[in-house]
Amino acid sequence: MRTVPSGDALTERAGNGSRERSDGGVNLPVEDKSSVEVSDTYERLAAKDPSTLSPPARLFVAVGDLRADVNNGGFNQYFVNSAGDLVLDVLQAAAILKAHHLRSLVEQALHILDVDDPSDRSARQVRLDDITDDVFDHLDDAYYALEESTKLDELMARLLTLRQDPTSM
Repeated sequence: MRTVPSGDALTERAGNGSRERSDGGVNLPVEDKSSVEVSDTYERLAAKDPSTLSPPARLFVAVGDLRADVNNGGFNQYFVNSAGDLVLDVLQAAAILKAHHLRSLVEQALHILDVDDPSDRSARQVRLDDITDDVFDHLDDAYYALEESTKLDELMARLLTLRQDPTSM
């Protein structure tokens, strides 16, 4: 099961039916409903085959997948997993959203990865076998800082408000 990390790490429903988040082991009520909605929407859409999604939904899932994998294990994990198949969609989403820092980090990671077709999981995995595990560490750190300083849930939510074909914007 994939979960989109947000500023709020969602946990189970509380006894009163409200969602809660976990901050350092202390459960607090979720104050930002948009984080809950983004997380719920991501869970629902990520369960589907990306090829069946509308273009905005596919971009939304691509960014959610990036967030989930990089926050869980860095760019190395992202590229090993099938989530990395949508890396070109992440670049497109970042361009549409004018999320220049996010786009730059992904482009830098792709430059290090250096494969002809970054959506080809096999090619990514072969290349990752040839490079050291720590090669992405500086980008992982920069990404974690971006997660802390940017409202990525709000950016993701904006993707769902796009027209059917985001390239027509």
